[in-house]
Amino acid sequence: MAGWQLPEEVRQMPGSSLFDSLHQLARLLRILRANAEDLVRELARLDDVDTMLAIWKRDEPQQLENYLDGVERRLYNFAAAVHSRVDYYRVLVNSGHIDGALATEYRRRCDVAFTNEPVHLWLLGLRGYMLHYRLPRSLARMNLSRQDGTVSSPFVMRSHVTVMTVEMVNYSGFKSRTKHWMRENPEIDLREELSGYLVRLDEFDQWFGRAFVEHHAIALEAYLAAREEAIRSRFSYPLD
Repeated sequence: MAGWQLPEEVRQMPGSSLFDSLHQLARLLRILRANAEDLVRELARLDDVDTMLAIWKRDEPQQLENYLDGVERRLYNFAAAVHSRVDYYRVLVNSGHIDGALATEYRRRCDVAFTNEPVHLWLLGLRGYMLHYRLPRSLARMNLSRQDGTVSSPFVMRSHVTVMTVEMVNYSGFKSRTKHWMRENPEIDLREELSGYLVRLDEFDQWFGRAFVEHHAIALEAYLAAREEAIRSRFSYPLD
């Protein structure tokens, strides 16, 4: 199909831009998920005792530094993907693709899931912060605790990465409510904060994909039928 385009009348159908927009959103969300999985996987490396002890070798401090650099790089990629996701949803709103009942429910769900969600707002400001500054010392903490909290249970060794958010409050790119949250949470466990946020993110995006298709079902179905017919007409040849 190289060099061939759909007929102009098909490309001008309302469903064409809707289909392209949905395809682009799906691509951005795949990138976001890949970045999230990469970051979570790197944080989870500390669950392996051998890996954790290798990183924490006192006579090889560069191992820990290299690990934290890797976490920071992955965190930046994820924050950038979160920002791109927000930007593209805004494009959908401005293009009129999110309208009517879909717009009402979209705004309601955004308010519930993101408008006052501190981790979400922190990540949106974080991309700009990390363009100019290094994270205020990402720290890896190691501790011993009982496996199930009882005195008789065995000890387990755990390690996690924390960020000193209180040292970031003077950056102008953070909203006032985000700064308030950082003051109240001067040190955050990165893995713990991200786990709940990723669940909410996935729930919202799964809902939106289904709702978007349902809201624009007639236009999308008409476009896909015309698209299929145009392709069949162009590339189907009589046997005789």
